[in-house]
Amino acid sequence: MLLDKAGRFRGQTIDAGLSESRNGYAQISLMHVVDQWWDGDQWVAMSEPAQITSYTFLEGEKGINQSAIENLSRVFEWDGVDLEYFNGNGALTDTQIETAMETWNDVTRAKVKWVNGYDDEGKGGVQHCDGSTLAKIKQRLGPQLRALAPAQPANASPSSSPAPAIRPAEPEPGDLADEAEKLKAWEMFCSWKGPDFSRVELVEMFQSTVLAQFGSDWRAIQKHIEGQLPF
Repeated sequence: MLLDKAGRFRGQTIDAGLSESRNGYAQISLMHVVDQWWDGDQWVAMSEPAQITSYTFLEGEKGINQSAIENLSRVFEWDGVDLEYFNGNGALTDTQIETAMETWNDVTRAKVKWVNGYDDEGKGGVQHCDGSTLAKIKQRLGPQLRALAPAQPANASPSSSPAPAIRPAEPEPGDLADEAEKLKAWEMFCSWKGPDFSRVELVEMFQSTVLAQFGSDWRAIQKHIEGQLPF
């Protein structure tokens, strides 16, 4: 039977194919047969297996879909280069999928939103990163977190009284206005580019492209975004 529910399911990917979409973009289609569903606490056997096909675009209007390629490489142990691997010569493995209901031309049906590893925790709820991801986050945020942490005296005793809190200086009105303009520019940028890029990509793009070109001229950035002019 066809899968017609939203949720998390797992089973096997039994077929894979490489093709072009109607817009001419390369895509990977995967046939999934699932026999378990996640009830919120544990995996439960389904009364009968169900099947559904997923479609992953390898490219789009802005070029290579790097996040999709990285996910396919992780889930299917693909080298990220050999496209024949997804054209009938491999990619058959146990997988997990997440589906959502989608209506198109007055027809509502389940659509695969994510293809994950068989034992992945899923995109929703509490997620735990692996060791390499943890190391990367520590390297990126560690110095900033340590700079924000309160200083710890080397020989402080339990009976020591805490130092009186120092009230930060009140910001000048000009500083507040500048922060407001900066926040507005960032929010406008996210509204414009957000649908096409991840949060990390947005931050990198804003820093390397927008700020490099305009500096802290937030109003100029806002006008540029309003006109949707290329950076």
